[in-house]
Amino acid sequence: MDESLFIKKAAAIKAASGGHNGAVVSAAYVKTLPAPVKKFAAFLEITGKPMIDSAEINHTGEFKPSQDGQWFKIKGKYFLTGKKPSFVWRGVINMAPFVTMGATDSYFNGSGRMHIKLMSLFTLQDAAGGYMNQASLERMLTECLLIPTVLFDKNIITWEKAGADSAYASIKDSGMTSRALLAFNPDGSLKSIKLKRNREEGKVLVSREWAGYPGEFKDYNGYKLPSYMEGAWIADGKEQLYVKFKTDNAVYYPAADATNKEAQAH
Repeated sequence: MDESLFIKKAAAIKAASGGHNGAVVSAAYVKTLPAPVKKFAAFLEITGKPMIDSAEINHTGEFKPSQDGQWFKIKGKYFLTGKKPSFVWRGVINMAPFVTMGATDSYFNGSGRMHIKLMSLFTLQDAAGGYMNQASLERMLTECLLIPTVLFDKNIITWEKAGADSAYASIKDSGMTSRALLAFNPDGSLKSIKLKRNREEGKVLVSREWAGYPGEFKDYNGYKLPSYMEGAWIADGKEQLYVKFKTDNAVYYPAADATNKEAQAH
């Protein structure tokens, strides 16, 4: 499969992202957050953990390109950064024996891009700039669940209480904003994340509600994240499930056992 775009984008993101210089998730800052978010932080056991500079995550799962279509096996990988939130994702779908479709999706320096090829030869879509910038920032907000320390970085995510067991999370970058509603279970774990996301339907740009439903949170090299995630578009009040991802492994830099006690209370 053609991975040149993924490799090139990951290298550019890594070179430009910078690092946290040993900073950790601040206990003092977590105490200022809405009660549901503080409970979420306690569930994640995130306080005092090193702020994630970058992450490499692999997943498997299923993808359904159209609501009336069939489910296809998919295998994908992410490279994400935390200091300056960016990501590149590469997914390969097995459409039929010896027939694959590859997609690369990215957000970097305020620019979004989606590139889809059949058999690594024929370009089916190459959308960049314009609405893709906002759409990719919206995806970036949902992907923050994969780099959980970002959720507790006051320079990136702002929180507002929505209810006794919910809160709004907002991300701003390059003059754009995305806002999501996160609902939590009684134990503090995440129940759902919902937000408006831009997408193209045919040749028409629409803003649809999107919902993500995480499965059990598991420990991946010192950080808790969803071991399973389902995603659905919502149209006319009906949910249209289209993706099911299973987290296979995750590697973080720096590792969760890195220590810098000096930054813990800042």
